[in-house]
Amino acid sequence: MEYIEKLIFVIIVAVLLISAVYFIFFTGEEEDTEPPEFISVTENISVMAGEFVKIDVIFSDNIEVTDASLYYHGENENQWIILSVLNGSVNISTPSNSDDDFYYYIEINDAASNGPVRSPIQNDSYYIITVTKEDDNGDDDQDDMVSSHVVFVEEGSATWCSNCPDVAEILHELFDPDNPDFYYVTLVNDKNSIAENRLGGDEFNFYGFPTVYIDGGYDVILGSDNFRSKFQQSLADANNRDVPNIYLNLTSEWNETRSELKNTVKIKNNDDGKYTGRLKIYITEITSSWRNYDNERYSYTLIDYGYNKEIELNINEDKTVSEIWEVSEGINKDNLWIMAVVFNSDSNPANSDPDGNTKPFDAYYADATHGVKVTEEISQAPPSIVITIPGDFKHYIFGREKDNSLVSKTYVIGKLTIEVDIEAEAGIDKVEYNIIGPIREFSATVSESPYSYEWDRLSLGKYTITVTLYDNDGNTATDDVEVLIFSL
Repeated sequence: MEYIEKLIFVIIVAVLLISAVYFIFFTGEEEDTEPPEFISVTENISVMAGEFVKIDVIFSDNIEVTDASLYYHGENENQWIILSVLNGSVNISTPSNSDDDFYYYIEINDAASNGPVRSPIQNDSYYIITVTKEDDNGDDDQDDMVSSHVVFVEEGSATWCSNCPDVAEILHELFDPDNPDFYYVTLVNDKNSIAENRLGGDEFNFYGFPTVYIDGGYDVILGSDNFRSKFQQSLADANNRDVPNIYLNLTSEWNETRSELKNTVKIKNNDDGKYTGRLKIYITEITSSWRNYDNERYSYTLIDYGYNKEIELNINEDKTVSEIWEVSEGINKDNLWIMAVVFNSDSNPANSDPDGNTKPFDAYYADATHGVKVTEEISQAPPSIVITIPGDFKHYIFGREKDNSLVSKTYVIGKLTIEVDIEAEAGIDKVEYNIIGPIREFSATVSESPYSYEWDRLSLGKYTITVTLYDNDGNTATDDVEVLIFSL
């Protein structure tokens, strides 16, 4: 059987040699002597920091454009990142924490190397991506950041508490998430251990339900009697109290691929002295699966802390805290409401039974609060690599390609340049080639555009070509193709 297979292969090689002679001398294929040209290119463009920039390019050639690469780098960087735009477009991501501009140009070429042709034409000229970073107050000058004190309300409740739904209804009615004059969270004592710890022990040392804590204990409202008027007065008092000038901003991004929540807090001390405190990120459900005494669902219930650590800021110092919250099963991102709260490290005497002046605790006032809904994180598309030459069901005679009408295999006679098409939004680090066959195997690493590899070694028989792309973020992509080759 092995003898028959070898005989068949020799016959096929002979047929291909005859085809090669015909291909070379009788096809009369058009000779490629004209350089490719650009028809249109996305030129200078402006974006906000953190956005993706789509660059479109249209080009033509009398035969075929075989390489189209976009070169770009940040204004404070020197190394060019190279992306393929052979399919006509590419996305470039801009960092959300920087307003550095980007420079880029595009080069195209054809198989006959009549190029490369560059756009813009001059070597010292580039297109510019102008990046604008707007601070969270809509003002580019961070020195103008103002205090982020919005009153923070913690409602202590329990599912068996008959008066708790009355208080919950009023808080929910008065709360406007789009234009809040207070934020609130529901601490369900008998459903969540974190809520239970916050209400009991040394933190709030609660007396009974319902109890509402204003700004970490600046004021305490026990019970539901005349709650609306008491709360509105307490809210006004807390709004008018002297607070340190602390700026706070929270962003909360959901990553669908990894099923995780990334919370990023920017905090700045605009006060005239050093500030010490504790930053907490409250993870809450807008509509809870838990039900209160009236069999109604709770609102803005605490399910976890996304962050809970001490912070320290010198005068005019700003910090950025970023923390990943691992999402548990059953959590719906569209039902999440996240709040960042900064509590002062200075304690104040308070008690959870205001009328009886009992149940004392140390109150750490909330000086800044910001709440947001979760947004969808824009993730980079994974990198990809495709072997374009040799293609499936083609034959190559000394590098020239024809459709293979004889058999459903890819055949190669003579040396061949292997070419790939790459998509890598993070930029390309390298491409590894591994070629394995019955006589030998060899490998190569290519780190420069167009990331092709010339296969000119002695090879005979069935070989598998495997290419692996490594992008600048450490992600990989692979492709492979099987060929029959006769090359001396």
